[in-house]
Amino acid sequence: MHPALGWIAISWYMALTTQPFAHLKALDEIAREIRTTNVNEAERIGSLIAGSAMIILGLARRSTSGILLSLAGGLLVHRGVTAHYKGR
Repeated sequence: MHPALGWIAISWYMALTTQPFAHLKALDEIAREIRTTNVNEAERIGSLIAGSAMIILGLARRSTSGILLSLAGGLLVHRGVTAHYKGR
């Protein structure tokens, strides 16, 4: 066997048998948090509709309060898209 093929076989085997980031518990917790959903379908749709309306109304105001309204709407849209709310 060619030496390079041996190295590829060892690398492939190690990739299947080891967890290179196992010592980084923070990454595991972040991945678990991203995968979990805690917002049901009705709340997601409501958040998307309300958030979109808040963004449109906020941008139409063209003021500081409009910017804040748009930012709050963006948070609702994010909640609707990801189906995850950190407050729960």
